[in-house]
Amino acid sequence: MVPFLMAIVLPPPTLLLWLGITMTLDLITGVAKAIKNDVPRTSTGFRRTVMKFIQYGGAISIGIILANISDMQKDSASETLYKYFSNSMLSFIIFIEIKSIIENMVEVSPKSDFTKLFLNPIHKILSLDLKNFLNTKTETQNEKS
Repeated sequence: MVPFLMAIVLPPPTLLLWLGITMTLDLITGVAKAIKNDVPRTSTGFRRTVMKFIQYGGAISIGIILANISDMQKDSASETLYKYFSNSMLSFIIFIEIKSIIENMVEVSPKSDFTKLFLNPIHKILSLDLKNFLNTKTETQNEKS
């Protein structure tokens, strides 16, 4: 193997695996949402998934390039900083995908108990909509009364 390729600093495989899993789940739940809403599945919708994959791949590549540049400089501070940057970027992309999965699941079954008691509160927390999160709890308690 080429020595240069052996020296490449890559993101942790578990983060890449979780990114792949969340992107796949987002695609599946998006198709389920489209079926539920009688929206035809067209190449346009799938093209958005491909574009998202390309954008994420570009962002990950930039993180890999920066991590490798800092690794070559042998500066431990910048090396640590770029590795944190790369891992944080991947974690943020996974967060975005999880939020999208939850949004799709809520739209597929908005009136189910699972949605009311679990998905809606989780979505509000992930959206930093804490004010309305507290209102949702009050509304749920009022519905039971």
